[in-house]
Amino acid sequence: MKLLGIGAKSRNLLAKVVGSTEGAITPSHVSEVLNIPQKTASILLNKWARRGWLRRIRRGWYISVPIESETSNIPIEDPWLIASQAFSPCYISGWSAAQHWDFTEQIFHTVVIMTTRHLDSRHQKIGEVKYLVKEIPSSKFFGTKTLWRGSLKIQVSDPTKTIIDVLDSPFLAGGIRPAADMLLEYLNSEHFDPQKLIIYAEKNGNKTVFKRLGFLIERMKPELYDLIIHCKERISKGYSQLDPSLKEKKINTRWRLRIPKNDYQKRDLF
Repeated sequence: MKLLGIGAKSRNLLAKVVGSTEGAITPSHVSEVLNIPQKTASILLNKWARRGWLRRIRRGWYISVPIESETSNIPIEDPWLIASQAFSPCYISGWSAAQHWDFTEQIFHTVVIMTTRHLDSRHQKIGEVKYLVKEIPSSKFFGTKTLWRGSLKIQVSDPTKTIIDVLDSPFLAGGIRPAADMLLEYLNSEHFDPQKLIIYAEKNGNKTVFKRLGFLIERMKPELYDLIIHCKERISKGYSQLDPSLKEKKINTRWRLRIPKNDYQKRDLF
């Protein structure tokens, strides 16, 4: 859509709104900034979007179009910031956080979000950005770091919590194999904290995390004997899946895990 002209008064109002907003622009925000009814704010936003000065990224959500742009078809500059508003309370985790902490060199175009809000679908899209959203209980909302975007805060899982999250739900890493690679990078990094790893795993509340953690560390870093023992002491009696997305082929009685057939040639994990 090409940008069309707007009157001086409307342009001044738009400038005031855009200047006071660092993320998505919503009717409630416009109502507050301009001291007008929310219905009037919605009409204004729709008008500005139709003229090409704003881009609608979801119902009632807009982003500003740079004045130098010749079209309103612009990408979202900060998908994490938009996510922190759209899915609040939430934090960034999974492969997105792993990229942030340099635990993976893979490029993922979908942003992983953990939220305590209930959503009808795990797969969300805002503008052109795809989000993989996992609903969690408030008890699992811990271990985050704050990133600032101007005056707005974004929560991202800290290095240890990132590992716990992908071992709790391997699909957040793209499966158990990339989760294992992320774990190895963590173990070799300055972020590795064995005490925090155990504390976080206990607080997470899923004993399968200890099974996956102990199983993988024993194969990748057997010299971490104390950490392996701590994991072994905390596993449950029942059998769990190493990766629920893979077919089970054999049983590992030591870690009480159902293990898929080994088709991973680079490193014999299974």
